[in-house]
Amino acid sequence: MITITAVGFIPEKPAVVLVGTKRARKCEFDVVWGRRVWTNGEWRTCWERATFVAWDEEAEKVAERLDKGNDVTCIGTQETSEWVPSGATKKERRVKYALVSWVKYPKHAANRQDGNGQDNARSRTPASEPLRQPTRPAEAAPSPGNFDGWDDRPSDPFPGVAAGGEDAGGHHERAPEPAAAPRFIEM
Repeated sequence: MITITAVGFIPEKPAVVLVGTKRARKCEFDVVWGRRVWTNGEWRTCWERATFVAWDEEAEKVAERLDKGNDVTCIGTQETSEWVPSGATKKERRVKYALVSWVKYPKHAANRQDGNGQDNARSRTPASEPLRQPTRPAEAAPSPGNFDGWDDRPSDPFPGVAAGGEDAGGHHERAPEPAAAPRFIEM
């Protein structure tokens, strides 16, 4: 089993959708954080994200309690899907995490300031838009000669996936087998 712990913020308000013939309640949401990378002689923000999925009662709880901009820590177990879309020869792949536990932090803990003295907790925008990053101390920044070689261009991590639980290959998602309910902590 592969487990991930993601610490970041919620870029969009989570919503519950009904999927499959049994109309299972599903809430899928991202946890996002930006890191600074040195590329082509300049610093820029590279957005990292992890997509979590909650089902039924937990889906309702997540959608009710999380809002855009909330700081969270989420733990989930990896679920990888692979398929070949109709008319294609190359496999599509997506990785999501079944929500195991999550913590929502209080608003006052999120009121930190960026390098310009501005409160950045309430001015966050979706991860698809560039954001100001807090200024890091010079010793934390890698030198330009240590470029790690990663391709940090933004891309759609789940191309061809349609909303409503059906991917481009016509496959339908189904609710997982019942398991222990995820733990929730609100501080």
